[in-house]
Amino acid sequence: MNCKQAKEQFFDAIEPGSPVERHIAGCAECASALAALKSTMELMDAWKTPEPSAYFNTRLRARLAEVKREEALAETGWARFWKPAFLRPALVATMGLAFIVGMSFYNPVAPTNEPPAVVQKGTAVADLQALDRNQELYDEFDLLDEIGDGHMPHSSDQHGTEPQL
Repeated sequence: MNCKQAKEQFFDAIEPGSPVERHIAGCAECASALAALKSTMELMDAWKTPEPSAYFNTRLRARLAEVKREEALAETGWARFWKPAFLRPALVATMGLAFIVGMSFYNPVAPTNEPPAVVQKGTAVADLQALDRNQELYDEFDLLDEIGDGHMPHSSDQHGTEPQL
């Protein structure tokens, strides 16, 4: 048996001839630890708890009654309003209302009284506006890239003449 196992069994009744008693007889460290434990237990047995004052219970009850009265007075009127259990829902409701009012005044596009300008088809402005509106579509056309590189055959190339610029 090792010291740890022996110390775990100190509080058990040590019988004569048991493995714990044989270990304690051969181990000075465990014997001194058991002696210190026994002396501590004897001191604890000899200690007497002091008697409380004769008026202890009376003063305790009076103090508890006073605290209860203070709590009852504190929870009347506005004091109840400021408790965190009430403030959280009130704060959420206020923030929601502020959000709704703010969003009702938010206008991402400033309204104008002027009608939109009418652009005639075929003009340079109309062509540029059409290019802007359809930019993504035009980006996907490989045909437009080939025209810019000069790889597209022209209709005049079929007849053997070059177009004049």
